[in-house]
Amino acid sequence: MNAKNLTNQQKTIYKWILDEQQLPAFANLYKGAIFLLEQKPPGHVTFVAHAGREIVNRLASEINRSKHPPRVDYVDALNEIEKRWENQWGAPALNSDSPSHQTIPREVCEMLQSLINEHRKGHTTVTERDLLALSTFLRYEDEELIPANFIQEWKEARKWFQGHAHVPRDKIPSSAEIELVAKHFQTLETYLSISAESQYKRIGEIDALLQETNG
Repeated sequence: MNAKNLTNQQKTIYKWILDEQQLPAFANLYKGAIFLLEQKPPGHVTFVAHAGREIVNRLASEINRSKHPPRVDYVDALNEIEKRWENQWGAPALNSDSPSHQTIPREVCEMLQSLINEHRKGHTTVTERDLLALSTFLRYEDEELIPANFIQEWKEARKWFQGHAHVPRDKIPSSAEIELVAKHFQTLETYLSISAESQYKRIGEIDALLQETNG
């Protein structure tokens, strides 16, 4: 899909995700969903719902990644625990005859505790993700000030995307579902456009101020 086929609002959102947030995978996911909604090929409801789910659940956290600690790398952490475990004990060999309680080296125990703590820090509830997204896209510093109807509308879109992101068995989308996927994606676009347009407005104001200062 060529950029010239996008509406001005869609161009602004796409450019904001791609250039300002430097998230090309999400920009292309967004653009691809627009193409599918326009062309309506077979299976487009599922594909768009999947794209909507990814954007709703993950875009805000990616934008805020510098403000929040990265998620723990479980593979690296467990590889390190495995290495220390085998250095102390050799290869694990628990079986049905093993005692019900085992003594493990303190060093390994501390590593396990650290892994659990990091997992707890990285865990967010669905509600927390919703509030993070809305505070990010609507520029609310205080999450408690987000209007309840905004939260409800966002939740409805998220739940719909999640409920339709997988291929149903022996069922094709109804005309109502085709209308709903477009409706909920438009809701998502509305919030994204608020964030994108406000950022470009601020950039324009800063540029004008700099020109005035330097002029």
